[in-house]
Amino acid sequence: SLDSSRAPAGNPVGKQTNTLKNSPGGSLSANYVLNPQWAVGFATSGGATNIKYNASTLNPGALNPPNSVINNEFVNSAMLFSPTVSYRPTPCQSYGFAIILGYQTLKNNLAIPASQPPFSQTSGALRTDSATGVGARIGGLWDINRYVSFGASASTPVQFSKFKKYRDVLPRSFDLPPMFRLGTALHLSETDYSLDLKQIFFSQVRSLGDDLGWKNQTVLMFGVQHRLTPCLVVTAGYNHGNSPVRSNNVFLNSLIIPIARHHFTAGARYRLTSNWEMSVGAEFTPTVKMTDDGTGILGANGRGARIKNRDVGVLLGATYHFSK
Repeated sequence: SLDSSRAPAGNPVGKQTNTLKNSPGGSLSANYVLNPQWAVGFATSGGATNIKYNASTLNPGALNPPNSVINNEFVNSAMLFSPTVSYRPTPCQSYGFAIILGYQTLKNNLAIPASQPPFSQTSGALRTDSATGVGARIGGLWDINRYVSFGASASTPVQFSKFKKYRDVLPRSFDLPPMFRLGTALHLSETDYSLDLKQIFFSQVRSLGDDLGWKNQTVLMFGVQHRLTPCLVVTAGYNHGNSPVRSNNVFLNSLIIPIARHHFTAGARYRLTSNWEMSVGAEFTPTVKMTDDGTGILGANGRGARIKNRDVGVLLGATYHFSK
């Protein structure tokens, strides 16, 4: 939700709740072992930002025409496809390389930036536009002994083409940031523990760092899985990362709301047959609030705006093993 009633740029609009409450998604992956040293595969992943308010986030009197419904919707989705090759020189180490191919869609009715109102709507005007991108990732995994493993990976930015229909409000491409991840796993009898540290370099993407004021984000991830029976595995996880949005650019990000800090997950996998495995899971992000302090890109015009977010998610999955 957004409450812009105390922000000069948003007053007198009061509290508004996002009307796009559900965001379905999916993923697909497969791998094939060529021989004891080489394997190939692919994986898909994605995410979306779906925000729509009933009224504009800006002062209705500052719009052209006055009281028009613009600057109230931003819908952006990204899908990544990663063909991968891995090499295992010894049973205790493996290395992988992936090409990351990206596809994005976007529609919005943002107000065109201007030094002063009245603000008019982008020429894109809620027409769906698309962009394609490419990047790469490398990684490695090392089993120190039967109890301890270490892993690391690094990815380049996924550099996208620009959204042609929205160049008047988004002159730069919406690239995905480079990342670095380092982790360890502890294997004890029927239970595995993992601890990972991920650094996301949002400030290296100009559309995020320069235009939206995002900072780099450090994410700490902890997970555990326990084999209750030969067929049933239960899992739980937690990760924490401070919002990439600073408190001085809250109003500027009111149509994206990337402010979640704590994520809790739980799930289970069950082996139905020698070939089929089913999985279920749930995710919960507690309510978090941020208030604009008026010292950011919008200055005092954004002071007092407050955004609030909470997420609940469910997962249903299936895995098929072609051979034992």
